[in-house]
Amino acid sequence: MGNGSDAEAGCSEDVRPLRPEERGWLSRRVSEDFGMPDVVRDGEWLRLEDCDAMRCGDGYATYLDDGKQLELVAIGARPAGQGIGTKLLKAVLGVARESGRCAVRLTTTNDNIAALAFYQRAGFRLCGLRPGAVDRARQLKPGLPLVAANGLPIRDELELVFRFEPDAE
Repeated sequence: MGNGSDAEAGCSEDVRPLRPEERGWLSRRVSEDFGMPDVVRDGEWLRLEDCDAMRCGDGYATYLDDGKQLELVAIGARPAGQGIGTKLLKAVLGVARESGRCAVRLTTTNDNIAALAFYQRAGFRLCGLRPGAVDRARQLKPGLPLVAANGLPIRDELELVFRFEPDAE
């Protein structure tokens, strides 16, 4: 999720956990990026208040931990192309690795070409296709557009996974 168009350069601020008093800021930012403060994935609401979050400047990453793997729920970086998204993604991967998780998963939509490229460059692999998932999500979130700014119809969800290599002993 998110636009995924970041350079490797990095941002001037460090990635840090979101402070409790910044939840309102995060809710506004996610609403700007996704049309409301919560996201729908595979026909299910993912509520921000249930997510852990990190911040770097005006960028954020939200994620859920099920005890086996992390799910990157949303990532947003402003300004694009400054390495903020890359820094946040590396931080989420670091949290997963440090906590002994075997993988990080995420979902994006078929139209989000920049995100697909961004995540695959970072080592994520396609692992699932949910045809018509966005069409079904519109029943819960009617404001979802039918067509993206790039002219592609928004219909399907794609799942990607980053699997950690077992440590060599």
